[in-house]
Amino acid sequence: MYMPKKVSLILTLIVILALVGGVWFWFAYIHTPASESPTTEESRGGFFSFFGNYFGGSGEPGTQTPTNETPEVLAPAFSFRERLTKERMLSLSDVPLSGTTFALMRKGTTTPALFDEQVRFVERETGHVVDLSITTGDTERISNTTIPGIQETIWGNGGNTVALRYLAEDSETIETFVGTLPTTTPVMNTDLVGTFFPQNITSLAMRPTNGEVFYVIKNQDGAAGRITNVAGTNTRTLFSSPLREWAALWTSPLITLTTKPSARATGSAHSLNPSTGALVRLTPNTSGLTVLMNTEQTRVLYTNTTPSTVSLFILNLTTQETWTVPLRTLPEKCVWRDETNLICAVPDNVPGNMPDIWYQGRVSLSDTLWAIDTETKLVDFLISPEEIIGEGVDAIGLSLSSDGTILSFINKKDLRGWIADVTSTNN
Repeated sequence: MYMPKKVSLILTLIVILALVGGVWFWFAYIHTPASESPTTEESRGGFFSFFGNYFGGSGEPGTQTPTNETPEVLAPAFSFRERLTKERMLSLSDVPLSGTTFALMRKGTTTPALFDEQVRFVERETGHVVDLSITTGDTERISNTTIPGIQETIWGNGGNTVALRYLAEDSETIETFVGTLPTTTPVMNTDLVGTFFPQNITSLAMRPTNGEVFYVIKNQDGAAGRITNVAGTNTRTLFSSPLREWAALWTSPLITLTTKPSARATGSAHSLNPSTGALVRLTPNTSGLTVLMNTEQTRVLYTNTTPSTVSLFILNLTTQETWTVPLRTLPEKCVWRDETNLICAVPDNVPGNMPDIWYQGRVSLSDTLWAIDTETKLVDFLISPEEIIGEGVDAIGLSLSSDGTILSFINKKDLRGWIADVTSTNN
């Protein structure tokens, strides 16, 4: 029977499509092993997935993983604390710093309260305050207030109050700004709230556990020591002296006052009660005297320097026993870990006329880190920064984490900040 040409062509196309569909059905549903068969319509992709790669369906070409390949599994990254333990020292910042400390930041308003310990530091050129989490290694700027050229930073109240000291535009007048820092993260307001204190304060110390401030200022009779709050109100005179040069330090409930140290002059150190103003001699009078009292005010570290040597002593304030420490360094290069233990940066070589030439910047030291146990009278070498980072450090402004295992400090050579793992096998 004769069929029109057009009908014949249509039938031919139908046959071809039927054959193609049969072949596809065989391979997709019958020939596929049961263990590899899609179990749902969603996993099969539906009918239009057959053309999807070419006509805009949901399939994507070339995305199947060959069955003989195993996906790469990356090793978990080190936590920040693990990285510090592994590398022993890490840089805090590439810019010069004026001070470092440790502080606890509360994480939000969760109950019970969760806290994250921070290494807190001040950038010397801007006065910005930055936190680095010792848990995550993340940094956060907690103060954007710009105060250029910070020369000295003093911390109080667990690192939550700060005194920023710098020279005014005449390069002679000493300015002091005391501010309060946020205690909860994330930080919502990055302005440093505070007040300016009197000009030309010669020495300032802040109480470790609250917002009290003590400062020494010269007057026509010599010098006066005043105590106040962070707002600079309720100020009262606590101490008066005909001597004009005093250094104040507040590491315990008592304030420590020391005369200006020099290898060529005998100095004296006293404890000052912030409540009563009672002044008590603390150590023997020695040359080049500087001191560092522990938090419990039971032991004090002090020096006796001559034009040729430096000697370091521990005075037990309970028993009045004195121990000569078998290391040569300055209390300014030490920090108390607890009531009886210290971490000290010890120079490889201590020149004569200390601490004068060191204060004046005429000599640079190269330190190693040591642990000192004043109870057992043992010393324990910890690390050599030069062997780890390839350069010597002259450590100043030492501070310890709450568990005593992380040390922060500034390298006096270039004013960069560092943290070090000072875990000791003896502790």
